[in-house]
Amino acid sequence: MKKIEDMTLPKAFVVGLFQSIAIIPGVSRSAATIVGALFLGTKRKTAAEFSFILAVPTMLAATGLDLVKTHFAYSMNEWIMLAVGFFGAFIVALISVKLFFEICAEK
Repeated sequence: MKKIEDMTLPKAFVVGLFQSIAIIPGVSRSAATIVGALFLGTKRKTAAEFSFILAVPTMLAATGLDLVKTHFAYSMNEWIMLAVGFFGAFIVALISVKLFFEICAEK
């Protein structure tokens, strides 16, 4: 697969199964999804893009679960820290993936 648009639902499901390996302590979620996509014959850049996109619902679900478990009982400072952390991590991830793609393109 050369483009992310070529990712079929069954292949995306298999990559999602690889992502579930990250439940094991010490296993990187992004590495598991990238390895899963490469296993299916996906190009490195496409695998990294898909892994990044797959992280968004995963992180939102984890945050949502935490909110439900705490009954949304956060102080204003905790809400601010959550928002700053979420957006900060998102921006750093975007920059990291962009740099990763540039390095991969050089090879």
